[in-house]
Amino acid sequence: MADKVGDKREELLSRREIELIQLLRLGLCNREIGKRLGLSEGTVKVYLHTVFKKTGVSNRTELAMRASEWGVAE
Repeated sequence: MADKVGDKREELLSRREIELIQLLRLGLCNREIGKRLGLSEGTVKVYLHTVFKKTGVSNRTELAMRASEWGVAE
């Protein structure tokens, strides 16, 4: 049963969303994250909103603190 839970966590976030979270954990703002990923600041905001909904977190700090729960390494 634990394997199924682990599989769901891996499928929860896309590779791009994981990259975004890694940059967020470095303390970068949306504009800086966008520059690093080749995205507009608005697109970064959309990605973050989607990640918040997928993970059930309500803000950047909570996302950064709980990121390892979804397999996001620094």
